[in-house]
Amino acid sequence: MKNSITFFLIFYLVQGFSNLKDNAPTALILKGKLENNKSEELYITFQNKPGIYVNDTIHIKQDGSFYFKSNKITKPQSISAQGRYTFINGFFVAPGFDLEIYANVKDFDTTNETIQFKGKGSECNAFRSTILSRYNWPSIFNDPGIKKEDFLNEMEKLKRKQESLYNQFYSSDSINEPFYKYFKEVVLLDATFDRLNQFMIFTIHSSFDFQESVDFISRYFDVHIWENLIDDKYMKSDVYLRGIVNYHYLIYLKKEEYQNSGIPSFSLITNEYDGRLMEYVAYYNLYRRMIFSRSFHELEVAQIMTDENEYLIRDTIYKEALKSTHSRKFEELSRNIEGSPCPDFVLRDKDGGEHRLSHFSGKVVILDFWASWCGPCKNEFDYLKPLVNFYKNDSRIVFIGITVRDDQDKWIKSLLNHDLKHLQLFDDKGVVDDLFNVNYLPRYLMIDKKGNFIKYHGPRPSDTNQFRRIIEMALGV
Repeated sequence: MKNSITFFLIFYLVQGFSNLKDNAPTALILKGKLENNKSEELYITFQNKPGIYVNDTIHIKQDGSFYFKSNKITKPQSISAQGRYTFINGFFVAPGFDLEIYANVKDFDTTNETIQFKGKGSECNAFRSTILSRYNWPSIFNDPGIKKEDFLNEMEKLKRKQESLYNQFYSSDSINEPFYKYFKEVVLLDATFDRLNQFMIFTIHSSFDFQESVDFISRYFDVHIWENLIDDKYMKSDVYLRGIVNYHYLIYLKKEEYQNSGIPSFSLITNEYDGRLMEYVAYYNLYRRMIFSRSFHELEVAQIMTDENEYLIRDTIYKEALKSTHSRKFEELSRNIEGSPCPDFVLRDKDGGEHRLSHFSGKVVILDFWASWCGPCKNEFDYLKPLVNFYKNDSRIVFIGITVRDDQDKWIKSLLNHDLKHLQLFDDKGVVDDLFNVNYLPRYLMIDKKGNFIKYHGPRPSDTNQFRRIIEMALGV
């Protein structure tokens, strides 16, 4: 009897472990070859739960080939692979995919034009690769002064083209690749919410009030989706998630009863959202307040807001993510507190000359972080260049531009296009980017004559009075 009990115990234990193994997520494999590749690594981020990110790294050999296997993915999703010089835009992955990727990654446009997918998962990506290689978003949508008739005509053309491509790739039901039907739905949702985003932008550029915006979108967009916009079933679309987290701000700004009542924006979440979507929106906005805190005071305010709205967050994963985010941000601010020494670094200019920060000891140093692809950075040049010119003969101060996460050729071209006269350095290995946690652009860091931080997050040059006031105080004027 005792032996029988022991046998059954062992049997059920083995069976249990076997079931656990069977139910474990299947690994994702990515492999292939990239021509004209200059990046040693590509960084990818999985989002197994909305707003929760898991990082991994693809290592590229000298000949451009790579083999990557990961068990960190647990659900189908869209990801991008980004290196210092290489960017492969959103493509579909899922547990069990054995996906081959081939492309000429000379630059962003060439990558999109040449990308090819093969192997298990390629059918799911056929539509995506065609969109990347053949289709450009109509440039007319970038014109804030576009007329209503032109906008509606272009939107109708866009919708027809999207539907044509969609039907071309998804008319067959014979494809039995895993997650094919899932991504088929995602593609349709992404296209739909891309168009909705354009409608909302148009109402803002046209200065419509709230009711005019609602009437316009209800008339010309899908009225059923517009009137039932808050729905968990849309959460598989990244385009939807990116837009919906800020939807309550649009309501707060445009809906008169909210403006008059002065209800704090986080209270609107319980009024406008429900279910999993409400929890995600609450988490995401609390997370952003923490991660973009520029001082201990701002971080404290973010934590108070988190404590006050804790009842909105039930998921333990979200709770733990907020705790760890607060800890990381507190550590970052502690390392770079104003008045503490700025760490030294070495970067090169466009001619290959080395420049070490400590060489400028005894001077006030203004670090300007920017990139050629950053629109707000370029807008600030109009305010920065007059300041540089104003202090050009003052040996007590130096302005240093540092370009991060950029292509070197595009950087040099941008230097010429914008006629930047002050010292410009290129962070090709991301050393300074990591050192100062440059998580937004443009960013301005101010250092005093002793090499200590004055402002870890300085004002923008467009706030000219504040910018100059800090400089004058540092110069002792």
